[in-house]
Amino acid sequence: MEEKKSIRKIKLNTTIVPDINTTAYNTTTYCYECGRMMPYSCHLRKRTRNFQGKSFTYDEEYALCSECNNEVTVPGMMEANEKEFARISRGECEIITIDEIYGMMGKYNIGKRPLSKVLGLGEITITRYLEGQIPSVKNSRLLLSAYRDYSVMEHYLEQNMDKISEKTYLKTKNAIECIKEKATYHSKIQAAAAYVIHSKYEVTDMSLQKILYYIKAFAKLLLNINIFEEQCEAWVHGPVYEKIYNQYKSYGREIIMEEKDTNIQTNSLLSAEEKSVIDYVLRNFAIYNGTVLREFTHKERPWIEARGNLGENERSRKIITDEMIFSYFVQMNHLYKITTEAGLKQYINSLHVL
Repeated sequence: MEEKKSIRKIKLNTTIVPDINTTAYNTTTYCYECGRMMPYSCHLRKRTRNFQGKSFTYDEEYALCSECNNEVTVPGMMEANEKEFARISRGECEIITIDEIYGMMGKYNIGKRPLSKVLGLGEITITRYLEGQIPSVKNSRLLLSAYRDYSVMEHYLEQNMDKISEKTYLKTKNAIECIKEKATYHSKIQAAAAYVIHSKYEVTDMSLQKILYYIKAFAKLLLNINIFEEQCEAWVHGPVYEKIYNQYKSYGREIIMEEKDTNIQTNSLLSAEEKSVIDYVLRNFAIYNGTVLREFTHKERPWIEARGNLGENERSRKIITDEMIFSYFVQMNHLYKITTEAGLKQYINSLHVL
């Protein structure tokens, strides 16, 4: 008998393009064609679906029986695909996700019904959204605004405090006060670090340290200022600002995951010009992970000069002075014009080949 190669088509006006990349798993699922539990392999294909009047294409996972090659159902796969579609489509349409709603409840220490009342929605509106009902664009924008900016949430809490219990009000008020305190920074370097962490880029403690080092250099080049007074030290893995290291070292090698909040990005300690410099550094350096950024700094004169004759893994608290940093990057600007995007890319490429 000829081996079957057909794949069951999914309807609902979708466009499916099989992907040749597959991943095999040592698990089994029931195959109706074979009539028993069978091993299967997972594949990816492109699927296009409509949402809010727009078409979205995303990677859908599907499984094939390893024996007959017919498509099989794997528990949890459909839910994972729906979550991926929601991530793509809701993000594009500014529709808040279920995870974001749960994040909002945790951030403000508030339950489903009280949250609905505080925001002036129907009492069970949030409950319905958590059960899968898609919010309107208007309600999504309201929810996202309150989620991202504690001052918006505080406004609605005070406006609708009579609709919730005193206990609930005090819990949420206390949560907002804690966020306020966390968002208040007493030094430029703390404000700059927070700005980086709350940007769209993912950073670790290691990459954060190197980005701060480049921020200091480019603030001098672009604005002729010393953006923060703290000086970095020539540690084994590159330049390190000890104050910031101590603040975020608990994350280890993991991405620093702090609650995103608009207030951090508008922190008054940083001027518009300083934020522009930070954005310039982020665009060009935050696309690299901490390990790559460490290698960059290991090839640059300030870290090498400060380390002197120390061994590769020998600990040090030696200062990389501002003069070391500024003089080196002024020289690099003469060579590459690193205050321009094109020149900076050329400079970074030179570090790759050293």
